[in-house]
Amino acid sequence: LIWTFPIMLICVALLLHESFAFAVARSIAAQAPPATSSAQLATRLPTTRPTLVPTLEAQPLAVIEGLSAAYLSDLAPLRVSLRTATADYLAATTQISGGSVGAVAANQRLRAVVTDALVALRTLTPPPLLQQAHADYVRGLELQRDGLDAILAFYSSYEVSKVNQAALSFQEARAYISRAQRDLEAQARHLAALSAVTSQTAS
Repeated sequence: LIWTFPIMLICVALLLHESFAFAVARSIAAQAPPATSSAQLATRLPTTRPTLVPTLEAQPLAVIEGLSAAYLSDLAPLRVSLRTATADYLAATTQISGGSVGAVAANQRLRAVVTDALVALRTLTPPPLLQQAHADYVRGLELQRDGLDAILAFYSSYEVSKVNQAALSFQEARAYISRAQRDLEAQARHLAALSAVTSQTAS
């Protein structure tokens, strides 16, 4: 009986950090947004979105498209670093031998990458067409960091409320990031198509 309680805590911790790993993998920097109907997405997202006033409305369309291409280029390495950090997190948390200590270290490393990405994102100036996507991506990563903080708090206290807090943060983060990715990918496809048409015209 003396050993039963700590053994149960260890088992619960292992199960939880594996489920958290799955949640993080779904919510951070996927290659493409998941296929989601507009009705399903609307139920997960806030009913209102802040109105962002474009700062370059007077600029020619070609200038705005050039700024969009530059912004997407600057954003690409951040998304790659987030995907790499997520893969490393999954590799570390699926090793049962690491236990809760290994899970805490993996969460701390991933949290550091998310924090760095947020700092870098705030230095970027999105073009008018991508201001909302930028705001959604920032908000999603903020919620992702909140979820990781809740996981770390759980491992230090084993409070069940922290598990619920982390799950809610990850769910909301996934919705924001999915919406941002949808808009970013749409703009990238538009620019690619425009570039193809321009090259054919020039030839």
